[in-house]
Amino acid sequence: MMKKVIAINGSPRRNGNTSKILQAETKTLYAYNTTQFSDYAKYESSIFDPQAKAAYREEMFPKQCAASYELGKTLLAD
Repeated sequence: MMKKVIAINGSPRRNGNTSKILQAETKTLYAYNTTQFSDYAKYESSIFDPQAKAAYREEMFPKQCAASYELGKTLLAD
C-alpha cells in the first residue's frame, strides 16, 4: 500500500518528480493568476492589472476552493 503524503507547493516542479522524491502517489491542483497584493493601490506595479486580477479572482476563486475541497476529500478517503 502506498503511503499518503500531502505536499502543498506554490509552484509545480518543472520535471514533475514530486512523487519520486516523496515516494508516494501525488495529486495536483493548479491555481494560476493569484493575487500578489491585498490592495494594489498601495504598491507601484505596472505589470499587474488590478481590475483584471479582481475579475479573475471573483470568477475563479470559488471554483478553485471547490476543487481544493474535492481534492482534500479524495486525499483523506481510504
